[in-house]
Amino acid sequence: MTAKSNSEVILIKDFSASAQISLFQKLKEKHFSGQLHIQEVNQEQKWVFFLYVGRIIHAIGGIHNVRRWRRNLVSYLPQIASQLQQELESIKPEIFETINISWDYELLNFWVAQQKVHREQANQVIRGNITEILFDISQAGQANYYLKPQAELGSQQLVLIDSEQQIIKAWKLWQTWKEANLAVTSPNLAPAIVRLEELQQHASEKTYTKLIRLLTGKHSLRDLAIQRKTNPLTIARLIMPHIKLKFLEFTEIPDIPLPLAVPNHNSIVQDLSSLSSSPPEKLNPSPTQSESTTSPEKLVAYVNRNPLMSKIMAQIIKGSGYKLISDTDPLNAIAVLLDRKPDIIFIDIELSGINGYELCSQLKQIDCFKETPIILFGKNINPLDRVKAKMSGCSELFSKSAETKSILDILNQYLPASL
Repeated sequence: MTAKSNSEVILIKDFSASAQISLFQKLKEKHFSGQLHIQEVNQEQKWVFFLYVGRIIHAIGGIHNVRRWRRNLVSYLPQIASQLQQELESIKPEIFETINISWDYELLNFWVAQQKVHREQANQVIRGNITEILFDISQAGQANYYLKPQAELGSQQLVLIDSEQQIIKAWKLWQTWKEANLAVTSPNLAPAIVRLEELQQHASEKTYTKLIRLLTGKHSLRDLAIQRKTNPLTIARLIMPHIKLKFLEFTEIPDIPLPLAVPNHNSIVQDLSSLSSSPPEKLNPSPTQSESTTSPEKLVAYVNRNPLMSKIMAQIIKGSGYKLISDTDPLNAIAVLLDRKPDIIFIDIELSGINGYELCSQLKQIDCFKETPIILFGKNINPLDRVKAKMSGCSELFSKSAETKSILDILNQYLPASL
């Protein structure tokens, strides 16, 4: 699909709240049903709003379409987010055979129909999604837009949203963000520690410990806000002094992989799949990633939240001739592990968003991991931890303070043919 096959492409040089309200108001007056495509002038981000008689049904796009969806699940559908993998595995692919809006909207429709999600919860997910997108559009400043009529949206709506209230909410968030001198900083950026030793010398022990646990360079400000049950502005204010001292820096990160297979059976799906300027990538790609299925070397996975432990484990594992998947995002670990299928998995029991016992238990319910050795580790192991570990189905539980020899002994025990 190209813009020329639809309406004329129109440039809005100052896409402020008033310009946004004016545009949506005109579409409401015309009872427009279809897609409103908005694109940054530099083409870095693209968004699509789905409207029925001028009211918003849903919106997608941006550089982190899947991350945003995952955040909204955690915020508004905790009962789904806590067992997401099982939910997705139970869904038959037939529900995606005809997609008029998007895969995430089809999921919401499915969960509402199955009475696993209340319609009001679905409403909150959609509104949260729209607010984030409108914030990003406001930050973009200039944008092009065009329209694509789509009559079949008439029977699709979970909710009809008047745009004005959502625009004002997003605009207020954007103004507060600007007033905090963050106008050039996107909440989609990920803070990462770049001068570890200097940060340790400058910060208090409590602050330093908090920062190395929080800032792995794998999570955006928005992701971190969800983990900490706060907002991106609070996270930004916490770290900005260290950004100014150049102990930390903001980096761009890719979207997380789509958590399920969505067949492209129609042109709508093909259109939407091209929206993101940063297509879903495998998390933690490495130069050897494509070789992992053919290389005779054993592949070790390490799921954790601590960058210092990652470096230590990397030295031990790579130094012993194994390939390694390290620093895996706990919230997306299952998708990554399914893609790579490691020979052995080490999991820190003290993860964020999900603990190591839960992750291990979920992995053991998947056929390809039933026989895979899963090693849990943590500090201050007590008898209750060992009971939890046994119930999770792990192969072994050991102390985080274990020496290099202990880790190598475990590798030799469970991968005897690899050395």
